[in-house]
Amino acid sequence: MNHKHLFFHQKLLSCTLIALFLSIIGCPFNLPPAQARPLGSPPGANKSNGVRGGCFAVDRERALMALVDESDPALTTQANPTFLFYSPFSRASVSSQDGQDDSVTVAEFELLDENENSVLKHQKLILPLPDKAGIIKLKLPNTETRLEPDKEYFWIFRIICDPNDNTANPSVAGWIKRVRPGSSVNVWFDRLDRLAQSRTNSIEDWTNLLAKFNLQDFSQASILELKPEVKLTTTEQDELNSYNQLPTRTYGAQ
Repeated sequence: MNHKHLFFHQKLLSCTLIALFLSIIGCPFNLPPAQARPLGSPPGANKSNGVRGGCFAVDRERALMALVDESDPALTTQANPTFLFYSPFSRASVSSQDGQDDSVTVAEFELLDENENSVLKHQKLILPLPDKAGIIKLKLPNTETRLEPDKEYFWIFRIICDPNDNTANPSVAGWIKRVRPGSSVNVWFDRLDRLAQSRTNSIEDWTNLLAKFNLQDFSQASILELKPEVKLTTTEQDELNSYNQLPTRTYGAQ
C-alpha cells in the first residue's frame, strides 16, 4: 500500500472510529455489532462500518458491502465501469415506535483522483434506492468523466441516513484502476460484470462467487440497477427557467 493509499485509509479509519463511538452512545441495543474492516482486506471483509444511526435495515443480519476482491487497487479495462454492492436497506416506508419514518431513500457515490479531487461533474451521484434489499449495481454513466488508463481512483459508496452527518451513514470504499486490455489476468470489475450479466447461463459460477460474500441465497435474485438523479448545470437550469418564462404561443386564426 503506497503513501496515498495509506493516507486515504487513515482518513477512512478515523471516520469509522468516530461513527462507531456515536453509534454506541446513540443506539446501543437495537443494532448488530459494528464491523470495522480495513481497505485491502480479503473478499467478504469489504463491509461497511456497521454504523446505521437512525437507518432502518431490512436485512439486519448483513452489513452494506461492496463486491470487490482483495486486490488493491481492483482493476478494470472500462472507462465507465460497473460497481456491484449488497444493500440491506430499501426505500420501503417503515414507521418507528415514535411514529417517525425510518425509511432510507437515497445513496450517494463519490469518485476521487489521487489528489482527492472529485472527477464527477456534480461531486457526487445521488442514487434513489430500490424498494427492497439485495444486490444492486451502479454503472458509471457515460456522461461522466471517463477513467483514464493507468490511473488510480478512490471510490466511496454510502447510504444516506443523515444528510448532515456522514459519520452516521454506512459506507464502503476502495481503489480502482483502469488498465489496458491484456495487461493483467485479474481484471476484477470486468470479470464480475460479465459474470453478473451472464449469471443465468453460469449460475454455478455466480453462486460460488456470491458465496465468498455470504450472499449465495441471492444467486437467483434480480440485480437492481441504481439510476442517478439528473442534475442540471447552472447554465442548463437558467436556460430551462428562461424557456419556462416564455409567453405561450397560439397558432391559427385569432
